[in-house]
Amino acid sequence: MVERVRASINYDMPELSEYRNKWHGQTALICGGGPSIADDIKTIRKLAKKSGKIWAVNKTHDYLCKKALQPWGACLLDPKPRVADYIAKPRKKTLYFIASQCDPAVFAKFPDAILWHAGVSYYNQFWPIPILRAESKKPFSVIPGPTTVGLRSIILLYELGFRKFHLFGMDSSMENNKLHAYPKDKMDGVGEKWVRLTCKDGHQDFYTNAHMAKQAMDFDQLTDDLAERMVKRQIEPVNITVHGRGLLPSMAARMGLHADEEMNARWRRRTF
Repeated sequence: MVERVRASINYDMPELSEYRNKWHGQTALICGGGPSIADDIKTIRKLAKKSGKIWAVNKTHDYLCKKALQPWGACLLDPKPRVADYIAKPRKKTLYFIASQCDPAVFAKFPDAILWHAGVSYYNQFWPIPILRAESKKPFSVIPGPTTVGLRSIILLYELGFRKFHLFGMDSSMENNKLHAYPKDKMDGVGEKWVRLTCKDGHQDFYTNAHMAKQAMDFDQLTDDLAERMVKRQIEPVNITVHGRGLLPSMAARMGLHADEEMNARWRRRTF
């Protein structure tokens, strides 16, 4: 990661910090690849027509393009070389945001992208801040937060000025043994099992893997952190609405954050 960050800050590309608050107050439609996104295409299209900006993560970019929904922005984070193939062909009107930890093959494919830095704690230090402070010649922003690119996008987009977020395809669980709405190989060595979401008077079971279960837990922590920071007036108010079904949307419904009020009410009543 250190060497990739060092290389990326010397690329001839703009930094995220140059766009801070450029889209202040606007709405982002963050699109992940969970199975439920297939049923929300009409909703995404409707919100996009009302000025919502479509934000695609990973392979969701190509999936949306095939549905005649061109993303306003697309984001990549994973350091693995295969990420260069997540997007078949860059679109001229789409803004691409590439994390500095990405493989060189990704930067070669997106020479006009915007560079951003994903913060991570190693050995009691918050990287890549030490490298950037010592070596970067330009202002920079480091985006902390959850492990997945979908949830990390909330923090990144807040930096860009967005304050309203609609989450699609962030299911964090499988349907018919499939984790995505489009073909994608399962990750080797990642355990899968049933997990149970419980409340006072009932429970619901979801089949998932370790990474997606972590995403659901990260969402729970992220919303708590954002709420606390809003109460302390450390950040401007944000509004998060979750669409779809699965583990993470059900957790959102327990907080009253789901787009479907019936689903929110069902969890509030704690009956299944």
